[in-house]
Amino acid sequence: MRYRLQKKTGALISAMVELANWCGAHGANVNPVQMGGLIPRKWGMLRFVPAFHSSSTPDGKYAGMPTGVILEIDGRKIYHCGDTCLNSEMKVIGEVYNPDMMLVPIGSHYTMDIDDAVIAAEWTGVKAVVPMHYNTFPQIKANPEILKEKLRAKGVECIIMNPGQTISI
Repeated sequence: MRYRLQKKTGALISAMVELANWCGAHGANVNPVQMGGLIPRKWGMLRFVPAFHSSSTPDGKYAGMPTGVILEIDGRKIYHCGDTCLNSEMKVIGEVYNPDMMLVPIGSHYTMDIDDAVIAAEWTGVKAVVPMHYNTFPQIKANPEILKEKLRAKGVECIIMNPGQTISI
């Protein structure tokens, strides 16, 4: 059953227009957006930023431009890269938005790898990195401890999380 969590909580799904419209057509409560706009929320704000990846719905329809998102909560900025490769937009994100932390894919094959994640951390100037999108199936096997070691050499903290774990920044 689609949207069980959304229906249970009444949460609003903010997504690119095409994806939001698809979700809305399937009964979800949606907020269609475009990249760059500042979207205020009770807890802070979010801003959709470019990512480089394919984008389609489960039934194969075009889902709009792929995105990452910058969340600002209690004055802290968290950049969730989304599924993406290393790209020069990350330099702009670092210069303009100055995130404190980033969630970065490291699995390669479909996204960036560990070495590119290190470069992304440098370009954005973050103080901490949470690796994501790895080790859920064979093509994206990666060792986050290698990322941790490489980031430590650059003075950046690497926080390797387990399912259900929470952190504070």
